[in-house]
Amino acid sequence: MKKVNIILLLIPIVTLFVSSCSSVIFEPVSEIELTDLQTGENTIIAGNSQLGDTILKAIKTKDKTDDDISNFTTYELKLKKTSQEDYYKLSFDLENQRAYVSKNDNNYMVSSGSAEKLFLDENFYYIYIDHSLYGAYLDYNENKLNPEVKYEWMYRNIEGHSEKKEGTIEGTWENEVCL
Repeated sequence: MKKVNIILLLIPIVTLFVSSCSSVIFEPVSEIELTDLQTGENTIIAGNSQLGDTILKAIKTKDKTDDDISNFTTYELKLKKTSQEDYYKLSFDLENQRAYVSKNDNNYMVSSGSAEKLFLDENFYYIYIDHSLYGAYLDYNENKLNPEVKYEWMYRNIEGHSEKKEGTIEGTWENEVCL
C-alpha cells in the first residue's frame, strides 16, 4: 500500500515537471532566419512553411560524421522560438550532393531525401556559383578594394534544370600593411 501512495504522490510532481519542461522542449519554431555567409543575405522563413519543414526535418534526420566540411558553402540557421533561439550551420557538398548540419562543433550528415530538397531550393542558390569569380580585387595605394559585384547568371541544379539568379555581393575595403 505504501508503494501505491508514493506513486500517487509522484504522479502530480512528474506531470508538473514534464509539462513545464515540454513547453520549452517541444515549443514550435516560429521562424527560421537563413544567412548566406558568402553574401551576407538574410532570408526569413516561416517555421510552418514547406521550406521550414524541410530545414527542421534536415536538422532532426542526421547522422554524426567526421567528414571535413570546412571548404563547403555554408549558411547559418537561427531557429526562433518564443522563449529561445537555436543556432546551426548548414553546409553543402555539391560534388557528392550531401548536406551537413553543424552545432556545437559537431557535424552531422543530413538524410539524402532532405538534402535533395535543400539542394533544389532557390534560397541555397549560392552552392552553384563558381567561386573563382570573386577572388579578384583592386590594389589601391596598398589597400585591397573588392568592388561591389552585381550578377545575373544561370546555373544548372542537381536535377539538371536551368535556374536564373541575380543579386549583389557587397564590396569591401581592406588595409594591407606591407613590411
